[in-house]
Amino acid sequence: MRIAVWVAFPLAGMLWIATWYQDHWYYYDEWTMIDKSLGSWTEMFSGHQGHLEVPSYILYRLQRAWFGLEGHQLIWVAFMASVAAMQIGIALVLRRLGVPTLLALLAALVVTYFGPGGQNVVWEFQLGINFCLAACFFAAYVVLGDQRTPKSATLIAALLVLAIAADSGVAIIGGVFVTVLLAFLWPMRFVVASLWAPALVGLGWLMFGDQGVQVSASFDTMFKFATRLFLVSAGGLIGGGETRSVVELTPANPTIPLDRTWVGAIALATATGCVLFGALRHRLDRRTIIGLGAGLAAAAFGTAALARGRSFLIAPSQLPGSRYVQWIAMFLLLAFAPAIVASLRSPREQLNRVAGAAAVAGLVGVFVLNLGQFNPVRQFSEDWAAQVKASVQQVVTVLDDGCGSGRRVAGNAMPSPDLAPQINVALLQDLMADGALPRRFGIPAPKEMLGIVCRPARAGADRDEATP
Repeated sequence: MRIAVWVAFPLAGMLWIATWYQDHWYYYDEWTMIDKSLGSWTEMFSGHQGHLEVPSYILYRLQRAWFGLEGHQLIWVAFMASVAAMQIGIALVLRRLGVPTLLALLAALVVTYFGPGGQNVVWEFQLGINFCLAACFFAAYVVLGDQRTPKSATLIAALLVLAIAADSGVAIIGGVFVTVLLAFLWPMRFVVASLWAPALVGLGWLMFGDQGVQVSASFDTMFKFATRLFLVSAGGLIGGGETRSVVELTPANPTIPLDRTWVGAIALATATGCVLFGALRHRLDRRTIIGLGAGLAAAAFGTAALARGRSFLIAPSQLPGSRYVQWIAMFLLLAFAPAIVASLRSPREQLNRVAGAAAVAGLVGVFVLNLGQFNPVRQFSEDWAAQVKASVQQVVTVLDDGCGSGRRVAGNAMPSPDLAPQINVALLQDLMADGALPRRFGIPAPKEMLGIVCRPARAGADRDEATP
């Protein structure tokens, strides 16, 4: 039964995601990866917006070369696997920190299909980050085990290197969590054996890799961003907040009739109170305390790093629904959930059963509340994908039919500059020549698209002229 439960939870999530397949397609950053896939295999080490993303490059290249870009079969299967791996990794860490199996699986379910940060589970491009976090959680699971051997240290090192390869940016946040656990639970010789390889790889990327665009923001801007991110993430763990108004740009009532930041502050205050109660009663063992410190360190570091690197780009009001909220919420959950369970555990088994049933009901309630926030994020992603797909299909038709006498193809033209600035006509020409976008993929194009793709011919014009 226990094995069946461990299989059923992630499998149910994968089957749910599988039903969304027809409503999704490539959009935004995915097209940068597709464009790179037309080049040399060494492009896998070129990075994306300052992040090393080797598995993503390989998967998008194989999708284009093996299956074409009409569908996204391979990408979607890998995306489903990444979400399941992340979910299992969270549950395994919670279990090793003393959370009962059912509560661990439910808590992992809540923070995986997390409405306040639903972008990670609706946008397939997040597969690299999901795999990165999963690798970090599996490494933490090994750290929390009883086997402290050279083989275990090698496995931890390999998982952390894999995390860096999957997404070098988020791997640093997960690495903080694993490093704190290692530093306080393992002998120093094994700590060094576990961390030297990922530290070397990470340092090598920072020194020689493409670090992307670095834009600074004022301290006040970063502080407001960090405060709101931390509190919104915490509030989402008890079902607080809303994403509908941000995504659909229409007013909507929050799931809990309080400001999102107040809900987060109440959640943090309550959790802290429970932990203090447990500490005063001497109910927290050393491993639980270290887990609390590791989770809080990762959440605080992640918040500060995101504030420094993203506050110039994203207003605090746009945080609900974004991937950043889920990342911080995960580590807050890993910090507080085991400590709260230990604090509220009673010597009387009957009271424990009652408390366990209440916790199960509470987690189910939070999951249901957050679904109301999750669905608008999913709809937003589907609408974006549908519009980009339609514009690409129209360009395929125009290119297949030709521009006609006296007109030429404008290679630098962007068929959807607002929704997909990464796509120009020259890229779509290359993909058609590659066979990734066959003529049957096209749909009738309106005159407006014909005017975008085709321009009056002039002497010496080249399709790649002024291509961004």
